[in-house]
Amino acid sequence: MIALLIFMLFTLPQEGDYLIDDPELTSSRITWVNGYLFLNDEFLEHKIRMYDASDGTFKGSWGRSGRGPGDYNSVRFHPGRAPNLLEVVDTNNKKIDVYDTECLGVLDNFDRAPDCISDTIQIVSSGRAIYLGDNQVLDHSSTPDGNIFLATGNHRERLAEVPEEIFELHASRQFAVWMASGLLVASPDRASAAFFAGSFDYAQFFNLDEEEGKLRQTNEHQFSWLPDFEVMELDIGGTMESGENYRHAFSSAIFNPAADAYYVLYSGKSDRDYIADSGEGSLTGYSEKVRVFTREGHELESINLGVELFHIAISSDGSTLFGLTMDEDFVSRVVKIDL
Repeated sequence: MIALLIFMLFTLPQEGDYLIDDPELTSSRITWVNGYLFLNDEFLEHKIRMYDASDGTFKGSWGRSGRGPGDYNSVRFHPGRAPNLLEVVDTNNKKIDVYDTECLGVLDNFDRAPDCISDTIQIVSSGRAIYLGDNQVLDHSSTPDGNIFLATGNHRERLAEVPEEIFELHASRQFAVWMASGLLVASPDRASAAFFAGSFDYAQFFNLDEEEGKLRQTNEHQFSWLPDFEVMELDIGGTMESGENYRHAFSSAIFNPAADAYYVLYSGKSDRDYIADSGEGSLTGYSEKVRVFTREGHELESINLGVELFHIAISSDGSTLFGLTMDEDFVSRVVKIDL
């Protein structure tokens, strides 16, 4: 099942080669659910845009800034626990709205999209939160003690601590924890989950203990470098600037059900190399490399996509990868890659 991933060779998209080239789209995230692509619209009242994944046809959009049903003040996506479910995570409103995409697919008026919400779950704080079921939410937060939590309502159980090596680098534990921030991703059956650090080469993997109904760490991918940055002390407590050798690690983690594996964009570039390769102020992409890990945390391979992307999604049969990129005018575009 992993063989289908090998020898993927692509060229940079040219004008007209994009699946979605919408001049109104200013998205930073994408997900595939039930034959549809969902993209957030960062700068237009937190709208959600829906497209047919087969041909890029725009189906409709909904959402506005607010606190009512279907209102959002931030938008992140996760595929839900069933093939037809989409999770919309709103950090500022501390909720996850679960949409039935079969309901969305037959709407003729997307003002009625909130009618397709099948469930709303309260979360503690994180836009990376994932609904595990039975009112359990895998949440990500930054505190002096650690940064990964399994939260049930207002109760938090610490799953893992920030590596002590990170704390040893910095006098301020608060800054060290900020640098350990990263991504959460879970398998559709929610039997496994993973955390990928954003600013150093580090990942943790978890499986669900069915008897106790809790996630247990099964593996840890050790880092090959640590964050390199300078702390600038200010009256308000300080800020951070990347050091000469600061490097980016992981972005946009997803689960490929067909391969039964995690896919995650991986950079490994320093700020200096990133600017040299992409140009000062470039927003076209984050990385063209995808690293693949099993549920248990064993690395399978690295895949070169041939085009730099900053967010990815994948169809449930594993045959198609969708990548999000952006041009110099902040217009987002979607690339379709057949695996």
